[in-house]
Amino acid sequence: MSAAPDPPIPNLPLPPSGGCGCAAGCATALAGTVALAASNLAAPAGGRFGACGAAASLVWLALVAFWLALAVWQVGVCGSLVVVLGTLSRRQFADSRPAGDGVVIGFGYELLGRRFYYLRIAAEDVNSVDMSSGQATANAGHDMEDWSVAVWYRNPAPSRFVFPGSRDDLVYIVGPPGPRGQTAERLAAVVAFLRAAGIDLEPGEDETEFRRG
Repeated sequence: MSAAPDPPIPNLPLPPSGGCGCAAGCATALAGTVALAASNLAAPAGGRFGACGAAASLVWLALVAFWLALAVWQVGVCGSLVVVLGTLSRRQFADSRPAGDGVVIGFGYELLGRRFYYLRIAAEDVNSVDMSSGQATANAGHDMEDWSVAVWYRNPAPSRFVFPGSRDDLVYIVGPPGPRGQTAERLAAVVAFLRAAGIDLEPGEDETEFRRG
């Protein structure tokens, strides 16, 4: 008698985040400026830019080191690599898998035949899903087609201090920003996916928000 096949994993295809060219350009520019600063410091008497150039190079290297240390501190070395490699994948997804007595929701991508995850959270920690416009619309005063879908979930280590008017849960942005109509379709797909995973989401105060019932 053969074993029963594993049930299929519920999977929601998502649009690629893109940014491969931007990531490569930023990495090249960063590496170039770091190399320039390092060579300037290694040159006698601060190189052709003198003491001021040496001081500026030292400050820049310190800022880069701080930025890298902050990224590693927040998500670790592996987590940082997962984010960078995600710009190369065209197969982004959300999935749900049973885990013990519950369900784990994952957001990630496929690359070289393997699955990598930006985020994995327990289904019971999902608080709400909504869509909203971004900073470009706020600054311009009109729709800049920068709408995004956000999944809000419980912070496993809540902070003792929360800024007035801010939320104490965490947020994950699903997919790249885009026009309102396109983002509304993604919102509906994400809500349907999470409901299928067993999360009871009810409409909020308007059509752009769904909260746990």
